[in-house]
Amino acid sequence: MSNQFERLEQETRRLLGDQRSTTKKAPRPKRSIGRTLLAVVVIVIAGWLLLHFLAGLVVWLATVLIVVAAIAAIVWAVRVIF
Repeated sequence: MSNQFERLEQETRRLLGDQRSTTKKAPRPKRSIGRTLLAVVVIVIAGWLLLHFLAGLVVWLATVLIVVAAIAAIVWAVRVIF
């Protein structure tokens, strides 16, 4: 199957010419300052929101761990006393 594909690819290149190396890339249009500034603002806002989300997630996880540790401490203390 691979051999058939290679032959087909070679035949196609022979008939059409290998244009991969001869094609020139079109020059990129110049970026506008306004569009670049808008992109920077979007990245900053998205980063700020992501940072606050992650901070909230860390606080939630720490709260859960503290509550679990407090419950374990209460159980331990009750077992020691009684």
